[in-house]
Amino acid sequence: MAWRTIRCLPSQLRHQPADDVVALHHVLRCVDWAIKDADARKEGDRSRALRAARSTFDAAVPKTKDVRDILEHFDAYEQGKGGLQDENGQPELILTTEHDEESYRLTLMYGYTIDVGAACEAAATLTEDAMLVLDRIRGPE
Repeated sequence: MAWRTIRCLPSQLRHQPADDVVALHHVLRCVDWAIKDADARKEGDRSRALRAARSTFDAAVPKTKDVRDILEHFDAYEQGKGGLQDENGQPELILTTEHDEESYRLTLMYGYTIDVGAACEAAATLTEDAMLVLDRIRGPE
C-alpha cells in the first residue's frame, strides 16, 4: 500500500483550528499505540524509531497535549477549574485566533498557543516517518 500525505498550507487553514488540534491528538494517539505495540512485541528497533519520530514532533510543537486538553475540557476551563489552572482560575481562559499568509495561531490561555500550520507540517512528517517504520516492518503488500 502506498501512503500519501496531504500537507496543509497556512493559506488553507480558514476553518476551525480547534478541529486541527483534535486531529493532531488522534495522530499522536496512533503513534503512541504503535510504540506500545512495538514494546509489547519486544521490537526494539521499531520502538526506538517511532519514539524518535514522536520526540521530533514534540520538540517542533510543544504543548500540543495541553492545548488539546483545554479544548476537550473547555467547560471546566471556562469555570476556572481546568487542570492547568490554579485555585484562582489562573491563567484565565481566552480564545483567540490570529492568521496571516504564513501562519495560523490558536491561543486558549496565556502560555498555551499553537501554530496550527506548523503543527500540521510536523504531524505530516511524523505520519510519514511512522508509516516508513511500519511499512519496513510489515513489508510490501
